[in-house]
Order: sequence, then C-alpha cells, then structure tokens
Amino acid sequence: MKIKLVQKGWESYTGNFGGVNFAAGESVSDVAESDARRLANIVRIDRLDGTNPSSSQVALDSKCISMSVLGTDPTTGTPKPVLQFSVEQLEHIAGEKGIKGLREIGDVYGVKATGIAELIKLILNAQAAKAAGDVPAEEVKTAVPVVEPVVEAAVEPVVDAPVAETAEAPVAAPAAE
Repeated sequence: MKIKLVQKGWESYTGNFGGVNFAAGESVSDVAESDARRLANIVRIDRLDGTNPSSSQVALDSKCISMSVLGTDPTTGTPKPVLQFSVEQLEHIAGEKGIKGLREIGDVYGVKATGIAELIKLILNAQAAKAAGDVPAEEVKTAVPVVEPVVEAAVEPVVDAPVAETAEAPVAAPAAE
C-alpha cells in the first residue's frame, strides 16, 4: 500500500523518512503495514484511500462501532451479535450522545430508564443476564436486580502508643492460647 504525508509542512516532502522514500509527500513504493503504522505514530499519514494507519486510530476504530451493528439485520431479520459494553464505554457514549445514545443500546436489551446512571446500571445488568443465559430478553428489566456499587468505609490508621524510653530489655508478649 502507498501512503501520503498529510501533516502540515510535510505534504510536499521529498526524501527518505523512516526507511521509506517519499516524492512530493507520497511514498514512492508500497509500504508495509507495520512501517505505515510506525510512521503514522510520528507524523500524520494517510493511506491513499484516506484512512489513517496509526496504531491509535486502529484502536479507536475497533472500539467505536456504530449503533447500526446492534439489534437485528433489517433485511433478513436475523439477530446480529450483541456487543458487550463496559461502564467506561457507556459513560463515554452518554458524554458524546447523551441519554439518547444510551437508549439505543438499552432498546437492544429491552431496558428503559429516565436517568443516565440508572440506564447504565440496567444495561450492564441486562448484558450480564444475557451472557449467562439466565433470563429471557423480555424479562431482563424486571428479573435482574440492580447491583449497587460497594463503597468500603474508610479505615482509620492504627497508631501505636508512644513507647516510654527505658533501659530495660523489651518484655515478650504472652503466648496466645
């Protein structure tokens, strides 16, 4: 695959950069995917089809899947694989799209709520129930108890009592029975 330099100031670069020869900002010959990723982590590079080969972009692309992949295929009616979301992913979706984005996911699991925090809990519980195969999809909302986060009480540090300065040798503690 050929790549082109798109970072400002590099668009017309001619010469060797990272083992790849460029002419007017475009690679002279095909570049290995690993080399394209390495260079894309240094300066902004695109493949000729316009996609970014950087490792960070590949990671983002694998995490950000459009909502249209959820649910069922409208043409055949067959179920599509349902994604598993983490708390962080759901919070990110809530930050980007608000409760509307979470409701799209909640519809897949058959859960509804009026608040973001409540809807996230319901989605997580519904995911767990579906993954375990315990609960039919229609009964997920009512059958799965909401799991509240456990907050541990703060523990006060134990401070040893001051030791009196004496010239005597320390006394051993009595043995436990």
